[in-house]
Amino acid sequence: ILKVQPVAEAPANGISTCVKGKFGWDFVNSPERLTTPLIRENGRFRPASWDEALQRVAEGLQGIAQNYGGDAIGFIGSSKASNEEAYLTQKIARLIFGTNNVDNSSRYCQNPATEGLFRTVGYGGDAGTIEDLQQTDLIVLVGSNLAENHPVIASHIKQSHKHRGQKLLVVDPRRHEMAERADCYLRIRPGTDLVWASAMAKYMFDHGYADEAFLAQRVNQVDEYRASLAPFTLAFASETCGLSESELIEAAEMIGQAGSACVLWAMGITQHSHGADTSTALSNLLLVTGNYGRPGTGGYPMRGHNNVQGASDFGCLSNLYPGYEKVTDPAVREKWARAWGVSPEALSDQPGADNFKMVQQAGEGKIRAMYITGEETAFADADATSVHAAFSKLEFMVVQDIFMSRTAEFADVVLPGAPSVEKEGTFVNTERRIQHFSPAMKPLGDSRPDWEIFTDLAARLGHPWHYPNPGAIMAEAAGIAEVFAGV
Repeated sequence: ILKVQPVAEAPANGISTCVKGKFGWDFVNSPERLTTPLIRENGRFRPASWDEALQRVAEGLQGIAQNYGGDAIGFIGSSKASNEEAYLTQKIARLIFGTNNVDNSSRYCQNPATEGLFRTVGYGGDAGTIEDLQQTDLIVLVGSNLAENHPVIASHIKQSHKHRGQKLLVVDPRRHEMAERADCYLRIRPGTDLVWASAMAKYMFDHGYADEAFLAQRVNQVDEYRASLAPFTLAFASETCGLSESELIEAAEMIGQAGSACVLWAMGITQHSHGADTSTALSNLLLVTGNYGRPGTGGYPMRGHNNVQGASDFGCLSNLYPGYEKVTDPAVREKWARAWGVSPEALSDQPGADNFKMVQQAGEGKIRAMYITGEETAFADADATSVHAAFSKLEFMVVQDIFMSRTAEFADVVLPGAPSVEKEGTFVNTERRIQHFSPAMKPLGDSRPDWEIFTDLAARLGHPWHYPNPGAIMAEAAGIAEVFAGV
């Protein structure tokens, strides 16, 4: 690799490239890359052929399913893998093993935002486009170091702020670059964003800034919500958030007077103990002011990994099929069963264990095997000691990754996958745009694209799917889940 540059005609990036993608590609040819399958024997790993490794995986998973049932197996998919690979992860779990024990890393960081959006607008993704962020009158940035973590979007906002007169309101305990640029910066007390957002919503109602026509036409339970805001006075918010009432009024007036507004939030909100409630409050503030469903508006949770949105969209969730269709809905289950050529009874109607519960149940002996793809669960979970103890109790463990991670050290079989630069597929970006990527080089050594590994494994488990390329996988998903129709 000599250079990484964007396609100037691409609508999302234009001429901008994230510095991490532009310069952080040295890992591709790292000598530490996994390049051959590994099997543990007598406490040590030895190289193995793909035939031997996949046969060992198939026999190990089948043995657990036969002895304990499919719910004794847990699957953690990767939020860095492609949409097609996320789809196959959940398909193996649900179709072959009859379990909904499947999840991805959004559970750690972004699920609170997804939950907040589902509560308020019915869909767990951004409600607008990057173009809306450029055109809006006001950007409200909460709990996000946007310039460092999402530099392409930050560059668009900087340009609009500088050249279009766009206003910028930043709410964050940390004074970062975007806070320095802000027209109004609130250095809020950590953990009090829920109070601030609720106080802003109350101010909108109390001072005539609520979009009553929008609320009457498109929002339910407005009276109940307005009544619930009674405690969130300016005085209470001032004392709780560590801000003066004049600061709160300045921010509220900016929001109320804006012809259009977008709210962006990230890990400073979602990784808090009440991240879902705060995400709900931020989305409700947009509803109160009518800032949904028209140009220059919407809620934008900023994601962590490159395909957190896509992994969730394509079904790597313990309670939802691809397209956010509930596993508990009989009609949904019948539809997926028909598409996959099995009876509805072959698919579980009970929500499965999420990431946290899978690890917990592994420690309790309820889950006997795990298949983890591209996630550093042994390192990312808060209580590493408990995670390590749980993994040590598993009867069988498979890790599919591009490096020998801390998680892979617990595995019985390690399968070398390939990064995006070595394979084809699609990702979903922050504005829910499905973007295609092509391989720039062949997989290193004997590593393989993850979708090929899943397809080969499925055949050994009695399900020959015969996908010739990722496009065939996308076509299947789009033909079943209505939300992807036309892709």
